[in-house]
Amino acid sequence: TEDSAERSGLAAFRLVFQAFAGVLAAFVTLKLAAALGGGQLGWFLTALIYGAAAAAMLVLVFATAREVTFGEGLKVRPTFREMIAVLRANSAFWLVCGAFLIGSVGFVFFNKSLPYWIKYGLGIDNFGPFLGVLAMGITFTIPLWALLTRKTSKRTAFLAGTAVSIAACIGLWFAPETRGSWMLLVMLLGAGNG
Repeated sequence: TEDSAERSGLAAFRLVFQAFAGVLAAFVTLKLAAALGGGQLGWFLTALIYGAAAAAMLVLVFATAREVTFGEGLKVRPTFREMIAVLRANSAFWLVCGAFLIGSVGFVFFNKSLPYWIKYGLGIDNFGPFLGVLAMGITFTIPLWALLTRKTSKRTAFLAGTAVSIAACIGLWFAPETRGSWMLLVMLLGAGNG
């Protein structure tokens, strides 16, 4: 679609289902692997089930999606050199691209280090609920961010989400090392990233 609002709405639906899958995986994967025999076999069978589900979704989308073409009369396409020149001159693109790159790398570092901090810093062996509330924070706020985007602008939503994430990170730095305070702040961090 050429409608920016419609694209934003569709992206919100995609992100909600993506985040829901993350929540589902956080709560189901360990139990599923154990139910399938545990150990290497259980994890292998779990990976096969997840892989088959992903492949089935891709086949379904491929079989049912139809491309709508716009501007059939426009046959002139820019050359590779012209596209590079446009990208080089687009400072707003590079600013947003850099911000997303830094935010994505930071979020990956946080996600990967969170289980270790929970186990060794907080002394809690089961980190699944923390990953679950992180994913739920993301899942439940995506529609709110999409609404904010539609009512204001993408810039406003991006800056608001960044502010929430920064506030959560500062809160985590100063928070007491208790389960409740960390779960609340981890959920808030997820909300900022929704």
